Amino acid sequence: MTTKGTIGHAWADFYLRLLKIQGVSPASVQYQETRRAFYAGAASFMESTMLIAELSDDEAVVSMEALNKELKDFVAQIGKTT
Repeated sequence: MTTKGTIGHAWADFYLRLLKIQGVSPASVQYQETRRAFYAGAASFMESTMLIAELSDDEAVVSMEALNKELKDFVAQIGKTT
């Protein structure tokens, strides 16, 4: 069991909601590659967050809005291709 609020907890939730129901086994390549990508994304976001924390409040708001827009644009893009 993983602690709520951790990347491990988020991964476990992601796996249960999206991968396990599709029959993806933890021993599979798909599981391993998806987990690596999940953690890489979390690490990248953490790095961005740490950099934003060093900005002035006004600069931080602009950066957070840019991150939010980028994520929304990505979701919209993948929605068009599925």
